[in-house]
Amino acid sequence: MTVPLRHVPVPGTSPVQAGETWFVHSERSLFIIAVEPANSVIKAINLAHQGATGLDLCTGQS
Repeated sequence: MTVPLRHVPVPGTSPVQAGETWFVHSERSLFIIAVEPANSVIKAINLAHQGATGLDLCTGQS
């Protein structure tokens, strides 16, 4: 899924940097998964998702 960016907050900031900033600081619960033939792997979650689920990717614990 691709989410359009409304604006780039700082002149000279690349769209990739702006997207990463939006992902980390969004109030929406967001996550990225990789779907592989044998399983699915959570690659990243943002702070809102961590707060809503209690999942911590650093420790693998909830």
